[in-house]
Amino acid sequence: NNIILGLGKTGAEKIAKEVLDPAKSPVVTPDMVNEFARRIAQEPARTRSSRKKLTGEWIIYLRHEEKNYYLCCNSHDTPDQFIYDRIIENCVHDFPNLPAWLKAGQLN
Repeated sequence: NNIILGLGKTGAEKIAKEVLDPAKSPVVTPDMVNEFARRIAQEPARTRSSRKKLTGEWIIYLRHEEKNYYLCCNSHDTPDQFIYDRIIENCVHDFPNLPAWLKAGQLN
């Protein structure tokens, strides 16, 4: 949400024109693509943060054996059961013991 709101209607186009300018290079290079992706991801959040306009999302993680396992990011209005189901559906592939960890009450 912060990226979408921060870019507005023309922000992505503005960044694309600046980064992918044919005057800089007639061919789009990997460096240009990386700069475009970085700016699209970082600039809107920085701008919104400096204006104290960041919207909040839940970052769901599990602390297990002194490590944080980041499992999911959702908006505040997402139902708990949906978040839980999404975590189980998508994270067990990477963390097969996740159901046991959750049963142990280690969800933060």
